[in-house]
Amino acid sequence: QQQQEEEDETAWQTFKNHPLVMVLPIVLIPYILYISCLFLQLQRPDIVETATLGLLQLRPAVTKTDTRQVLIVGTMSSGTVQVAHDLTHQLPLEVGHEVVDADWSFCRDGTVSWF
Repeated sequence: QQQQEEEDETAWQTFKNHPLVMVLPIVLIPYILYISCLFLQLQRPDIVETATLGLLQLRPAVTKTDTRQVLIVGTMSSGTVQVAHDLTHQLPLEVGHEVVDADWSFCRDGTVSWF
């Protein structure tokens, strides 16, 4: 009797009871929130400003064709990671290390890279 009930389990029940499906919301919900925050901060800050009635004003979005203020090129092992870190933390700049995509990363002021 019990074996027959186990065999009669539908595909939906098998899918629903799978351990990966039970863990998926725990992983997927924070990831979606993270991507949404990046999208709103970097690509559409105007939505945040409108939704908060101007109380929260973010930096304007930077497109791929906009000019940047900082471009530092060094040689390999010349400390480009440290230079990017120093510019970010000692000056109010958003400078990335070997990152040029300002749509999804905080490098709206420029980038530091090596030849």
